[in-house]
Amino acid sequence: MARTGRRVYLWGWYGQENSGDDALLQSMSGMLLDVSEHIEILVQVDRAGRLPSLPPAVKIRRLTRRFKGSITLNRVMTLLGADALVFGGGSIMADANEARLRGLREKYYVCRAAWIIGVPIVFAALGAGPLVTPRGRTLARKILNMADVVEVRDATSYELCRHLEVSTPVIRGFDPAVLMAGRLSMASSARRPDQAGEGALSIGVALSMSPGTVDNSPSFRQKKLANLVGAIRKISGRRRLNLFLIEMCGDDVYGEKALCRSLRHELKGACEITWIPYSPEPVEMLRRISRLDAIIAERLHAAIYAFALGIPFAIVPYHAKCTAFADEVGLPEVCRLDADLSGEGLERLLELCVESPEACRAALPAHRACEMALAGRNAVVERLKTLLGTRTRGI
Repeated sequence: MARTGRRVYLWGWYGQENSGDDALLQSMSGMLLDVSEHIEILVQVDRAGRLPSLPPAVKIRRLTRRFKGSITLNRVMTLLGADALVFGGGSIMADANEARLRGLREKYYVCRAAWIIGVPIVFAALGAGPLVTPRGRTLARKILNMADVVEVRDATSYELCRHLEVSTPVIRGFDPAVLMAGRLSMASSARRPDQAGEGALSIGVALSMSPGTVDNSPSFRQKKLANLVGAIRKISGRRRLNLFLIEMCGDDVYGEKALCRSLRHELKGACEITWIPYSPEPVEMLRRISRLDAIIAERLHAAIYAFALGIPFAIVPYHAKCTAFADEVGLPEVCRLDADLSGEGLERLLELCVESPEACRAALPAHRACEMALAGRNAVVERLKTLLGTRTRGI
């Protein structure tokens, strides 16, 4: 019996228990349902991590590595039953290390197969770069030139596409995670954490142990942790401080839980410490951090959540994507900390959060970012409607 609905293969860094990618999966699923209510969304994950709540149209399939190349082969076989291939957000177009370069090669093979059999290719909310090798730049150009439309999440990605001379139409959008704040219902009776103690400053910290583009050595990480501990001890000696450790990733593949435990141990007695555990529901994560006074964000989506909620935040640029976001929203220099948290920048920032919080806010209003995200989303939806409306099944 012929299938009447459409089937979309949605590809992203999903199922990793990463709150930012959970937000992207929810956003992309909603976007595809705006294309048609008669749609099936196929998502493949290579881990058994917790997932956010999803509509019934989303079908999750587990990828199992049986032999070298088996996952790539599985992805190509999935294309045979798909009407479109949609890459759903994230920093998926980079070659900062060998693993990223292998990922680019896999995307090239899969996109080449899609192009040959006539399956439309769409990139939504793409974070492109960094591309530091000639091979990586060549692969990225070939992949993007096979696409029917490319929507990017920031000016850095847009300029990179222009530099690569991508022939596919490229649309400026914004990371759709910014739209999640609109789904957060905040009761008027909600209490701020610092109401528990008068004059206390509630600071959230979201650290990252993922491989970045700055320095991934153990000595660099130890120096960063020592600098953070030293700065917080100095500040807590001058004013009451409540520290909130934000667990943006539930899967501890990189050791971030151990990092937070170490931070909690090092600061024992210096200030009150609360652990904000990971939740697969992005709106719940937003609710948990919504009453903080400021957030020190090494994790990109901790910064995006803070920006969306109007909370003063600082970026710790372990990865080029963090700097790209800071540029995109016009983050003040005082909120751009050194990657190793050296110097007096952190102390100065936290004092400023108390004395003049407006000086710590991004120049781009959150509502304008939401408009950009919606405009990019709508452009992708309309293009997909056209692509799926004119596609006839050949296989």
